[in-house]
Order: sequence, then C-alpha cells, then structure tokens
Amino acid sequence: MKSSMPCAGEVYNKAMLLIASLLVAGSIFLPYWKIHIIAPQYPKGLNVYIHVVGARGDVREVDGLNHYIGMRPLGEAAPFERKIAVPGLSLVALTLVLAAFVRRPRWLSWLLIVPVIAVLFVFPADLYFWLREFGLNLDPKAPLSAMVKPFVPPIFGPGKIAQFGVESWPTLGYLAVILASGLAITAQRRRTLCERLRMQSFITEKSVEAEPNRAHPTIAMSR
Repeated sequence: MKSSMPCAGEVYNKAMLLIASLLVAGSIFLPYWKIHIIAPQYPKGLNVYIHVVGARGDVREVDGLNHYIGMRPLGEAAPFERKIAVPGLSLVALTLVLAAFVRRPRWLSWLLIVPVIAVLFVFPADLYFWLREFGLNLDPKAPLSAMVKPFVPPIFGPGKIAQFGVESWPTLGYLAVILASGLAITAQRRRTLCERLRMQSFITEKSVEAEPNRAHPTIAMSR
C-alpha cells in the first residue's frame, strides 16, 4: 500500500534521531549543571560542575566551606545514580538509534524517544533532591552550625546561603539533552504528519477510483 511507503523526508528524520543519539552519548562527558559560589575568602568565586558521574571543579574548596556549616562532602551525593548514569544514558542513546529505523507501529516509534525526554526531568529532580537532603540535614556539631539554619540551595538562578552567594544553572551536558529531545520530537512529529497526509491522499485516491463504479449502473440502465 502506498500509505506504508516511507515519506520523502524520512532521511532527514533518521538523521535528526541519529544526531540526537550522538548528543546524548556525548553528554556523558560534559557537565550538566554549574554551581557558582561566592565566599568572602574567594572573591572570584568557586565553580562546581555536576556531571552524571560526580562533581568536578573546585570541589575540595567547597567541601572545606561546607565542613564549617555541617554539610556533607559532595562526593557522598547520589551514589546509586552515579553508578547507573553511564549505562543508563548509553541505553537512552541506543533507543534513539532504534527510533531512527522503527517507524511502525507508531506508538512504539514514539515510545522509543520517551527516555531522552525523561532525562530532562529526572536529572534536575534528582539534583534538587540531593541539594535539599544535604542542606536540610546539617551536622549540629559543626563549628558554624549555630550561625546557619538548614536551607535548600537554589537549583535555578541566584540565591544566598548565610554569607555565601550562590548561582545554579544548567550547562553543556543538559543543553545537549534538550537539543536531542527537540530533534527527536521534531522527527517524530514530521513522521506523524507525513503519514496522516499520505493516508488522506490514499483515501482520496480510492474515493476517486470508486466514482466510475458508482456511475456504471446508471449508464447500464440508460442503455
């Protein structure tokens, strides 16, 4: 049937999905989030970059500051998530490769891009959970525990913790996943639209072909 034939732009759809797969795979090596901290003893600020496998950057200095207010070291956060991050994102990249070559059934084609979209929500939600967990469970025996009340560090935008200024924003790795999700959704929407148009065209063609058959009995009676 003509409606089962691939669309003329299917090569672009496949390309977008394959590029999305590469973006997700590449995001494994990039920071997903950046936390910038300004402290009196560090006027230029400290930067912590959150990767899917752990924190990088000025981690030692930040842990030193956190020690005084009773916050646990950053390396203790998300132990399970860090273990499954690389295989998990690799699986997400693989599902996008499969989506590039699976057009039907349509529900399966859409289902294969759900994991990359889920990453957009799961990562910041998990980051917020651990920031909240660390900020609300301070060690009461810490040197400055009496001066700092439990807090929740900001996950988006600027904030303030005691005398420290804090800014938190998504960065390259997360932006790569946003782009990958956009490409995947665009490719699938193009497929859906094309299939609808082809089906409408197929139905119209069948209707036109049926017209002479409907007229035939009348012609026979006139004879």
